[in-house]
Amino acid sequence: MRKLKVGITGGIGSGKTAVAKIFIKSGFQVFFADDISKNLLAEDPNIRKKIISEFGDKSYITDKPNKTFLREKIFSDREKLKRINSILHPPTIKLLKEKMDDALKTSEIVFTEAALIYESNIENLFDYVILVDSPQDEKIKRIQHRDGLNKKSIEEIIRNQIPDDIKKSHADFTIKNDSSLEQLELRVKLVLTILKSISANPRKKIT
Repeated sequence: MRKLKVGITGGIGSGKTAVAKIFIKSGFQVFFADDISKNLLAEDPNIRKKIISEFGDKSYITDKPNKTFLREKIFSDREKLKRINSILHPPTIKLLKEKMDDALKTSEIVFTEAALIYESNIENLFDYVILVDSPQDEKIKRIQHRDGLNKKSIEEIIRNQIPDDIKKSHADFTIKNDSSLEQLELRVKLVLTILKSISANPRKKIT
């Protein structure tokens, strides 16, 4: 039996969370890197101090992150995005590794949903990486519906992420999210079957 750490990635609005929920529904544990990062941003006093030092007092309102202010700051400026990532990523990665290692004590496969696996150069944390791929117009519609952002803001975020065409050459699996939820579920379960086979037969080649 081989224990597997599997990353789920893709551009904003690609449907990573939908894929993650299918794995959860199938009985597997999924960690969400963005949730871990947000919790650290909100609760870790050392991170709060660094963020305020870097971006100013408006970064927090009554000790809570000013998400609108920070979003406007970082997504319009790649250098500022790099700076906030340099503050948040190291403790997020450390906590994520601990959580995955702990989960694998009782599970054969554990998943992590993370948008910036390749942008943050953390693909080595995982045995396999799944890319969720979706047409750009679909991504924009989903984000507009979910977050209420305008098209220009969404396109700016997309420009700051590595294009999916490049990620495909690095990912171990690509799951297309371009039709119905039922079709997506079938594609996810096919990948899950392969991962289970790899875990159960670590010496067997998967073709």
